[in-house]
Amino acid sequence: MPKEEEQRDICTAFFSKAGIPGVVGAIDCTHIPIHFHGQRKEPVYINRRGYSSINCQMVCDHDVRFRNVLARWAGSTHHARVFNNSRLKSSLDEGLYCGVLLGDHGYPLRRYLLMPVHNPSTPSELRYNRSHKKARTHIERAFGILKQRFSCLSFGLRTSAVRASSIIVACAVLHNLVINWDEQPVPHPRHSTHTGCFDTVLIGPQQVQNREGVVFRRSIIDNHF
Repeated sequence: MPKEEEQRDICTAFFSKAGIPGVVGAIDCTHIPIHFHGQRKEPVYINRRGYSSINCQMVCDHDVRFRNVLARWAGSTHHARVFNNSRLKSSLDEGLYCGVLLGDHGYPLRRYLLMPVHNPSTPSELRYNRSHKKARTHIERAFGILKQRFSCLSFGLRTSAVRASSIIVACAVLHNLVINWDEQPVPHPRHSTHTGCFDTVLIGPQQVQNREGVVFRRSIIDNHF
């Protein structure tokens, strides 16, 4: 995750683009296919679409740089579980980072993790959801650019799970270096290569929320939308 000074710059950029204050990144998961060449398929790696993958959680900023990468969970793992067992969540719980992340409905609503409003019923909630979606498109775009640059992440890695995890992280690091060195604007993906999280979305009474998260999101909606 970015340092404190960078966090302020990122918050300012996200606010100017989407109008949600305090955003330091967008979070999501993407599935990277893995082919166990000459090895027996492990059932735990088979995702809901029936192929083996690694479920990778990543956070990006407004410039589609990856700020946090976790690439070691098997494809059958729900992304809420990936997050709940991550070092990132522990750091957020401990208050080590300022600001909030934006996630989809599959994530738990927290003071530091905001989701869209399910079934928005007021104009302000609709505006908030539109802004949330606008900000979250950065992570979808980041995944698309990453897989466009490194086609092996789209078509699959023919190696062990441990080595595949290292390759994914290395590709994310190289992606960031290209952004740092290239003065040209980051291009939009030519076509969608993002194989996102297609796990069952938890909404309504099943969705994990806490009171602090609900109150904080409501305050943002009331004061900014």
